[in-house]
Amino acid sequence: EGAAQWIPYALNDLQRRMPGLGGGMTADVLRANRIYVTCQTDDDIAYLMDHAGEGNFLIGTDYGHNDQSSELEALRNLRSGGRITPHQYQQITYDNPKAFYGL
Repeated sequence: EGAAQWIPYALNDLQRRMPGLGGGMTADVLRANRIYVTCQTDDDIAYLMDHAGEGNFLIGTDYGHNDQSSELEALRNLRSGGRITPHQYQQITYDNPKAFYGL
């Protein structure tokens, strides 16, 4: 419900706290722990992928909910918005969901 803009903050905070907890953090902590995050078409996805990698984002449409979060044209808007590359679109809409669901 909070989009994906929280990812850079959370990763930075985790990296700062892990040494005090007696551990370290891998550079690809989301992938290493199979953590996937849904993004919205108005997220700065390229920025998020710079911080968290390309292999952890899915598209969240809220399809089926009749409220302001619903975006029936999410896939089209994601592709046509001009904010991500065709490769990143492929990751979000096909490769990452395929890995997430084990297909």
